[in-house]
Amino acid sequence: MKVGVAAVFVAGILGLSVQWVEAADKLPFPDGSYASKAKFCKMSREQAYAEFEFAFYDIRGKEISNYETYCTVKSVSVKGSAIEFKQVCETEGESKVDKVAWKKLSANSFSDEKGQIWTGCGRFVE
Repeated sequence: MKVGVAAVFVAGILGLSVQWVEAADKLPFPDGSYASKAKFCKMSREQAYAEFEFAFYDIRGKEISNYETYCTVKSVSVKGSAIEFKQVCETEGESKVDKVAWKKLSANSFSDEKGQIWTGCGRFVE
């Protein structure tokens, strides 16, 4: 028996859960709008942006947008609640590559590097 298989077998016997972490190109959240304040989910996009320009993140597969920034997600790594990924972003005709670290709070919420909590609206806000 190989060492990796033996470790999984022993963990299974002991009732321990094994979490395999693989790099992917998709964030571990459902597609939709994520609001920086719950009240924005009830507003139109125009109303919310008039109040605060960073009201939403939209997640669509491996694409993220926030106000006038459009990004493609690369190399997502999930370790427990820590989510790290690279993103290639376009803003006003300029391209930039960033390393991002978020913390998963639930199946549809996360906090960003600044500690701002983003909660899923359950749909795309139009």
